[in-house]
Amino acid sequence: ERTNQSGGVEYNFGNTSYSVQSSVIYSRVRYEDDLSDSEGFTAILNSQNGNNARSVYWQLDSRFTKRKQADADGENFTVNALIGAITSFNLNPFIRFYDEQLTGTITNKNRQTTPSWGPGVRWLASPHMIIDLSYNFVVDETISEDYVTANVDWSPSSRTSLTAGYSKRFFGDSYDFAFNHRNRRLTNNISYKESLESFDRNNFQAIDDGLDIVESREFSLNKRLSWQSTLQLSRTSFGINVSTNERTGLERDVVDNYLNAGLTITRTISPNSRLSLSTTFRFNEFDKDNPEGSRQRDYYRTNMMTYSKSLALSLSTSFSLQHVNRDSTRNKYSYDEMRAVINITKDF
Repeated sequence: ERTNQSGGVEYNFGNTSYSVQSSVIYSRVRYEDDLSDSEGFTAILNSQNGNNARSVYWQLDSRFTKRKQADADGENFTVNALIGAITSFNLNPFIRFYDEQLTGTITNKNRQTTPSWGPGVRWLASPHMIIDLSYNFVVDETISEDYVTANVDWSPSSRTSLTAGYSKRFFGDSYDFAFNHRNRRLTNNISYKESLESFDRNNFQAIDDGLDIVESREFSLNKRLSWQSTLQLSRTSFGINVSTNERTGLERDVVDNYLNAGLTITRTISPNSRLSLSTTFRFNEFDKDNPEGSRQRDYYRTNMMTYSKSLALSLSTSFSLQHVNRDSTRNKYSYDEMRAVINITKDF
């Protein structure tokens, strides 16, 4: 059993000359077996110039995260700042500064960070496309070499947008990507993100008959790729969801792979009731690069039928039948079962 508790505050302000977005969020995670319990907060401060900027433009993205688990704690701070001059041409120069720090008692001894800065140029390729290119000098060349960053922001219409970026962080080359498109019936969202996490519940160690969860007292690098598509017809919708995650423990260099794929078909039977059919597939592979590791692979297959009905303005219920199959290279973790689930939801 997992329990999540979170709360926060968000404060945004600005005008046609500038905008500022800020937030602070506290979260607490508890598990029934007390493994990977943690709590902490995330503070975010972002700012950029407005449409009325005539001589100077800027962009600031900063984040600070701190989490604690018993007597261990981890902090991650990043800041990406850019300030430039607006010219009468389509090429606008700027200066970029980037810094990322890992601190706390779980700080990875095998990874070191160093600030960087450098000149760049923003090319207004078209009214809807911006390309940034910069060369960055690192402060400590014994930790990293100088590097190049590139970013593309393209919005050809109000229904389509694409952003992509390349940079270098303390763990190596870094990428990000996001594509969003929608029309009257079809919606597509594709994204790729790299993030650092601590005290997650995805840390395992080999035992005689399989894997066992252990306290995760290290930062992990998560590379997540996600694709979501929805086709909405008059009374029927089709949804596809595919996601992958490559998780690397930065202290032990253990690599785990996760894959999820699902298809959902939903049919509106009446104004107050719906019927949905879904099938999902999940694949987990642990410590795949270690010949002496467990090399455990788990396959999950779930088929489900759900009937939902609105009983009142804020009251609804659903009934589901599930068939769940798990096939593992460790026989003790394989099973096949049927489930029946009834939910009653009251909105306040």
